[in-house]
Amino acid sequence: MALAAVVTLPAAGQPRARSLESNTFFQMESVSNPQISPDGGQVVFSRGFVDIMKDQSSSNLWVIDVKGERLRQLTEGTWRDSSPAWSPDGKRIAFLSDRSGSTQIHVMWADRRETLQLTRVERAPGGLEWSPDGKALLFTTSIPDETPVLPVKLPPMPRGAQLAKGAVLVDRRVLKSSPTTCILVDEAYHEYVEDPAYRTALPLALENPQVVVARTFSKVYGLAGLRVGYAVGHADTLKAMGRFRIANNINVLAAAAAIAGLPQDAHVARQVALNRAAREFWGRACDDDRLSDDVRSFCAAHAATLAD
Repeated sequence: MALAAVVTLPAAGQPRARSLESNTFFQMESVSNPQISPDGGQVVFSRGFVDIMKDQSSSNLWVIDVKGERLRQLTEGTWRDSSPAWSPDGKRIAFLSDRSGSTQIHVMWADRRETLQLTRVERAPGGLEWSPDGKALLFTTSIPDETPVLPVKLPPMPRGAQLAKGAVLVDRRVLKSSPTTCILVDEAYHEYVEDPAYRTALPLALENPQVVVARTFSKVYGLAGLRVGYAVGHADTLKAMGRFRIANNINVLAAAAAIAGLPQDAHVARQVALNRAAREFWGRACDDDRLSDDVRSFCAAHAATLAD
């Protein structure tokens, strides 16, 4: 029995098929959101491309006549111009763009290509629709819903009881993918925290060489002017950090005050109680109907600052 193999060779002069390469992505373009003008003579669309210098996708608005004979670019730049919508008279085009730093609604006069930003909303708009008379624009945007999907009312916690403490989350992917990365946990306000779910990261710092906890004497100890604090971590980590220590970075007075203040538990408890009383005072002030709106806004802002 004989076996024969047949190999098909490309004809002479026929170009060999090219396969996709890693840089092909940067050469690809796309067309989206085509919209026909009210008179049926033109089509506006969004032409997407990749800005290789900024490593990001961008898009501009283009317009072409229905015969495909006249193609014009309406917007330029490495923005994301999208979702064009013709006005009823066909003289204006509303569209979305992030050229101001966030996605907002813009309008362009088609004949002059002059552009005007219409909105400055916090959340990205979408779904642009003109009113029949062309005097208003309808759009959609997301509104956060604070109502829980499954409202659960927990029973009151007994006086003096404490809930289980929450876990301290550390991105294990960072620790695994970058073994030289050190995570700093700032516990400057550790003494003021009264949330039962709070959990210090000190045990994790003592166990894991990649975690360091920083604390300060500037808050509850009242030594802000002396600029002194301390770090807690694995012995090997602190030894490595010691090589970068600046000579005489704290003075003798600061060191003495910090050493003397560290065991002052009664002082810390008193300051925490004063802080709690101040938060409650500001909270009551915010609820006082006799105050003007400006004063109540001031109280609310400072109450939030104290709570943080």
